[in-house]
Amino acid sequence: MGFFAIQLVPGSDAEPFDQVITLDGSRYLFRFRWGGRAGAWLLAIHDDQDVELIAGLALVNCSDLLRPYNDERLPPGQISVVDVDDTGIDAGVDDLGGRVQLFYVDLADVESTLATLA
Repeated sequence: MGFFAIQLVPGSDAEPFDQVITLDGSRYLFRFRWGGRAGAWLLAIHDDQDVELIAGLALVNCSDLLRPYNDERLPPGQISVVDVDDTGIDAGVDDLGGRVQLFYVDLADVESTLATLA
């Protein structure tokens, strides 16, 4: 499927919300909550059996949220947080799913890109 935006459907204001997302053929439960102390949206990823795989990921502009983690149960591609307006500002309480989007690059595209760099 390649590179695509993960369509987020946040609630109002800082309300936590959950979303089931299929990535590279596997279903994941993404749990989003506003971390007022951190001033950032936080993400927890659960598998399709609701087992927490990772929690507390701050959704800040970056190239690959999952890169630091070596867990084959996590999505195998890359999840990136992108400020589509290019303001350089991380997602505020009302920005997730609007100005700030999550994008996913599937495993086949990641492997293809790595092969061209080798």
